[in-house]
Amino acid sequence: CHIQIAKTQDEVHGARLKMADTLVVCEVTTALEPTALGVLRRGVTRAFINPEVVQAAAAKDQAGGRPDTNAITKRLQRMLGGERVEQVDASWLAVQLLGDTIFANSIMLGYTWQRGELPLSLDAILRAMELNGVAIEKSKAAFGWGRRAALDLEGVIARAEEIGGPRVDRTPPTIAAKLESYRDHMRKYGGARFEKRFNRLAERIIAADMRVNGEMGPFSEAGL
Repeated sequence: CHIQIAKTQDEVHGARLKMADTLVVCEVTTALEPTALGVLRRGVTRAFINPEVVQAAAAKDQAGGRPDTNAITKRLQRMLGGERVEQVDASWLAVQLLGDTIFANSIMLGYTWQRGELPLSLDAILRAMELNGVAIEKSKAAFGWGRRAALDLEGVIARAEEIGGPRVDRTPPTIAAKLESYRDHMRKYGGARFEKRFNRLAERIIAADMRVNGEMGPFSEAGL
């Protein structure tokens, strides 16, 4: 959703959103929706990304697996400038520190606020949580963890691991890593002949992707 902040309601309702100062992404695939991409501006917009993928978004992925969250982050970095895009695994932190992913949004809110990208007072945000009336204390705690993460992310990760156990790397394997895995599988299944046939097919798919897109991307991943 879009949140517009202005001194009066007339200013909010009378203006069409053309540019976003801040993009807060609580589910990573939404960052590539047209409504989001259309208001991003290089040198202006700062983006804060939670690399969480909900089940529905994963099901829509053309490659049939979990979307490559790092690729989405890198695309935004190319659009906005690398220094203007930050990623924090708020869903993992929420589970480790507070027991539920529902608090990831409040962690992202705290992180963004501490970075100075939300023109709201601390009292106003905390009062809004009280008026909302749902899990007030945990929501405030999540907001506080987000603020701490903006100042010392590694320290917060370390504390989360102390409470909930070691962090699991959710980074999707690279195409090169998948290729090697598939080659190994073919070699074990059918020997050198199967591996050779797979290599020829993989080379054709990658060559086509390179001709059209200039790099190994979703086409290579889907074809392999």
